[in-house]
Order: sequence, then structure tokens, then C-alpha cells
Amino acid sequence: NSEDLNNAVMMVYNSPQTIAASGMAFDSATYSVAGGDVNVEAQQGTINFNFYGGNYSGEDRDNDNGGTATWLTGVTGVVYTDEGTTTIADGTTVRLLINGACAGTDTTTGGAYSIIPVSINANDTLLVYIDNDDGNANDGTTVTVSDGASLANLDIYVDHLITRHDNAGSLSNALMKIALEPYSDTEIIYSVDGSNKLTITGTNTELYVPTAYTYTPAGNVETRHVQIEGSWIATGTETCTVSGDWTNNNIYTAATSTVTLKGTAQTIYGSTTFYNLTKSITTADTLTFQDSQTTTIAAGGIVTLTGTSSNILNLRSATPGTQWLFNVSGSSSVAYVDVNDSNALGGNAVYAYYSTDDTVPSNNDNWFFPGLQLVKQVWDETGANCLASAPSDGNCNSGATSIITPATGTITFLIFIRNAMPVDATDVRFQDLINDAGFTYQAGTLKRSPNDGSAPANNATLATIMGAATIVQTDAFDGDTQVDEFSGIDTGVSPDGLQIGGAGGVGQNDILTILSKKTFAIRFEAVKN
Repeated sequence: NSEDLNNAVMMVYNSPQTIAASGMAFDSATYSVAGGDVNVEAQQGTINFNFYGGNYSGEDRDNDNGGTATWLTGVTGVVYTDEGTTTIADGTTVRLLINGACAGTDTTTGGAYSIIPVSINANDTLLVYIDNDDGNANDGTTVTVSDGASLANLDIYVDHLITRHDNAGSLSNALMKIALEPYSDTEIIYSVDGSNKLTITGTNTELYVPTAYTYTPAGNVETRHVQIEGSWIATGTETCTVSGDWTNNNIYTAATSTVTLKGTAQTIYGSTTFYNLTKSITTADTLTFQDSQTTTIAAGGIVTLTGTSSNILNLRSATPGTQWLFNVSGSSSVAYVDVNDSNALGGNAVYAYYSTDDTVPSNNDNWFFPGLQLVKQVWDETGANCLASAPSDGNCNSGATSIITPATGTITFLIFIRNAMPVDATDVRFQDLINDAGFTYQAGTLKRSPNDGSAPANNATLATIMGAATIVQTDAFDGDTQVDEFSGIDTGVSPDGLQIGGAGGVGQNDILTILSKKTFAIRFEAVKN
């Protein structure tokens, strides 16, 4: 009689076991025999052993007394609309590819599918995906490498690319390319290019590394979300670009790789040690960190978190008032951020330039907020006596911040500018300290803004360096604090890279740019008209 025996357990105590039947199939059976392998005699017809497991022996153990014992490997699994809880609707089509070639399909019942190909060999790459032709409404893909036996629990999650390796190895982008190509279907949610860059498509898709499995991309990755329940092992300088959330619940090994966050309203969940971590924005945005979890930058790496002067990057805890932990063992480049609830005591201090604490108190530890340091001073004609300084300096005329100049004579006007930031300071403008009119600056012409502060120092109309007083840097200084000083007009030779005026008729309204981590002392001679 024709009959299917599903999920059977064959306990064979005396080998060989004789089965006289026609058209019988044992599905998902496990075979066990005392003292050796199962030895089957198919005396008539064909007996199919599908998804077999245990200490079986295969067709070579059939005595061929008129029948055929066929041993077939296959894959089974369940399709979920989430991460393993809710099964997909009945009748959903699942397609299997082996090494980039279609090997069969099945439709789900109770979320489950079962596909029996002719043969699966060890190290074959397997890809199963939802092939429902529903306009990408319910897409999901799972990729693995076979050990040659039947494979159960090859589950699929909607909107997930699940990376597995079921032959005691780790899945790479190169193996995922083999699993897919040359087959093509837009409902497979990834592609791998010639450089082994993995790109995951879809508006809310996720690269998912399941528990007990290892993913070693050995190439760049671009995805919406990342979730690590197993192990992600980077091996070099590869880049992972994430436009959604980053979730690490187990192991991420960074090597010298870079994770770039390029989306909006992103969150980092779990504790992760990155080598390079980058998020730079041109539109105001918020990056959220799971509270009580640690984001670490490894020694030798760098964290880059930058906004712009008009588009601030907010750094926030997922639970306001509870700190997120920031361990910078490498270096940091942080500017134009607004941060709160961050504890960076586990590593190097974090200097956030052009930045602010969010609240008072800010609940930040080991964060510092330096800016562009500008000191303006007026000296007498001899250059020996400081007459005024802003900000006030007790060693300069008892803290005087401005002077009334004598009716005649020359005074020396000094501007010290130190850019402590890791980025260039552009559009730098300044006020002088002389609170009466009628001065000509020998190094060019400066339009003065009122010393009472009614015109801010960044006001383009009242505080612009004009004409021949344009300052150009052509060479960087050595170190962070070296100061170069000069005077006179049309110096002809720029001392250590600074030049005021010069031939060529520099246009009006040019501005000063101070390069990163440099200090300049600029001296003008001002003569009463």
C-alpha cells in the first residue's frame, strides 16, 4: 500500500530490516540500530526516506531484492511575520535555491514548509525565500551552507535576511553571492556585487545573525537595520553602513572596520565595541543610546559625531535621566552636538566643539565643551606694555578690556586666535578694543564694530576683515600651541604660512579661516589719523 509515515522513529535491532511495500515514504524519520547502521531491503516498489537522520547507510545498504530504497535530503522550516512568534498565512510560496539554481518550492500550512530536492551535498549553499509575488509586501530570505544532511528549522522571518552556516563554519558575503547567483528575483532581499559588498534592499529590512551562528562578511555591508544574536566577526577595514538601528545582543568583533550611521532617528541597542564609528549630519537629528549599555571605541579607532552650526546632532539616552555609557579608548572628533546623560568616565575625555550640554545639570561625565579661543590685546608703541585685553587678563593693565588712545602715536594691536577644535573654524571675524574712531591699520583696513558688544563678533557687516588685511594660511604649524607673530604691510614672505595683504589686490569682505588645532598671533600697527 502507498503510505507516508511522517516524523517516524525506526528502531532497528537486527540489521537488515526488510520492508515489503510499494510507494511508501518515510518523512523526517530518524533511524537507529543497535551495533551499527540501518540496513534496508526494499523488496518491491520504491521506498523514499525523506529528510532522514540518524545512523543511516543509504542506497548502498539496500540489498536490491526487487525494490529501490531512495534516500533524499531536504529542508523544512517555518515562515514568521516577526522573529519567531506569528506564522505567516497558509498558501505562502517558499522557494529553495541550491548554489544559485532553483531546487523546488512549497506552500505553507500553519506557517510550515517542506522541500525535497534531488540531492544536497556538503558545502552546498542554500537560500530559501518568500516568493509570493505580492509586490514585496512580505519578503524574507535565509541563507546557509549545508553539511549534506537534511536540514530542519530553516526558518524565514519577513523583512529579515538571516545568515547561517550549518556546516561548522561562518557565512561570508562571498558565500551569499554563490547562494544567489545567477538566479534573480526582486523578492530576494539582497545582492552582492563584484567586490563582495552586500546590499540589503527594502525600507524596513534587517540583517539578522541568529543565536549560535557566525557571520564573517569579509566585505562591505549596507543595510537598514542590524541585529546580532550570534557572532559578527569583521576581519579588516570593511565598512558597514546602517540607515536604521544597530542592535547587538551577543558578539561583535570590529577588527579595524567602520560602522557608519547614515539614517535619521537611529538607536544603538546593547553594548558594542566599535573600531571606527561615524555619524555626520547636515539636517538636525537625534542619535539615541540604550541606557546602562556601553558604546566603546577601541584603541586606535575614532568616533566621529558631527552636525553643523545650524543642524545640531542630539545625543540622548533611551531613558532620560539614566546615563548611557561611552568608553573612548581611541580618539574622538565631536562637534555641533547637544549631549546629555552620558558617562564617559571609562575612557578618554570627550571634547565636543561648538557643542552644549542639554540640561542643567547635564548629567554628563568626562565630557568637555571647548570652542574657538580668541584673545585680543592692545599694546603701546614700544610693544613692552599691554594696555588692554579681552577677555580680561590681570597681567595686562590690571585687567583693562579697552583704552582711550592718545591723540598721536602708534599702538600695536594683537589678536591671538587658538582653534582647539578638530575641525577648521571658518568665517572668523573680530572686534578691536579701541573705543574711539579715527584709526588707520597699517596692515590694511579693518571695519570696527562697537566695543560695547551691540554688534556681535560674527556680524558680517560690522566685523569683517577688509581688503589687504585678508589673512591666508598656506602652511600648517607644528603642534597645537605654536604661535607665530609678525607685523607690517605686504610682508612679501609669509612667516610660517601666514600672510597679510600682499600683491594681487585681495577683494573686500574676505574672511579668516583658522585650521584645526592651530594658534595664531596677528599684529597690526594702528596710527591715529
